[in-house]
Amino acid sequence: MTDAVFLTREKSKNQASLLRLQAAGIKAISIPMIEVKPLTFEWTEKALQVDWIFFTSQNSVRFFLQKVRQLPTNIKVASIGEKTSEALENWGISVDFEPSLYETEVFLKEWSQKNAAETNAVLLPQSKIAKPRIPQFLTNLGISCFRLPLYDTVLPSEALTNLKSALASYPHFIAVFASPSAWRNFKQILDDLAFHKPFFIGSIGEVTTQAIEKDGYEVTFQPEKYQMENLIDLIIKESKNDDKKL
Repeated sequence: MTDAVFLTREKSKNQASLLRLQAAGIKAISIPMIEVKPLTFEWTEKALQVDWIFFTSQNSVRFFLQKVRQLPTNIKVASIGEKTSEALENWGISVDFEPSLYETEVFLKEWSQKNAAETNAVLLPQSKIAKPRIPQFLTNLGISCFRLPLYDTVLPSEALTNLKSALASYPHFIAVFASPSAWRNFKQILDDLAFHKPFFIGSIGEVTTQAIEKDGYEVTFQPEKYQMENLIDLIIKESKNDDKKL
């Protein structure tokens, strides 16, 4: 039997899940394991001499468009998924491509099948610690990829204290992760605290699940559609199961 759900995203992104779980009668605690810090970057008009811009997160949309208010009409925009598309549309940017599944490999496969032959260059605004998968894929197709690091992801200063307190109060829990970075920071704190008790894990999608399983842990909850609300709904549904009852 578990006592609570630990939400590990950035503080601002935990609120909706917190309210959703509480409305279902489930104890939920926001314990951010990541904090986003914007980077200073040099910007020139030459950087917009590309055919496509790939946006792979809501953060990349926010930090990019805070500085570049308007895109040339000849540049097409690709979004990794529904929430990123919503963020773009909130800025008045139309999305030309969105994959059928919020997952990098699906994004690359579906985009390349339709657009690679007519593309010479892509701009990729992203996190400083983003994996090189997209640039490598584009380079292999003979497409130039210009990476633009916009932000870094760090461990919040209060994360250790908050997690230590939560573990003491709620030793039987479900921890929810939306990125490998949040998982790595969470696991590092568990290791530092020598916490070895079993717990349930919820993962937003395949990339995060792979990072968790690589460390020898098992993911109990992963939604078919890689969105946080779907993961939270799955946890609420499964909480009625006696084996996972909250």
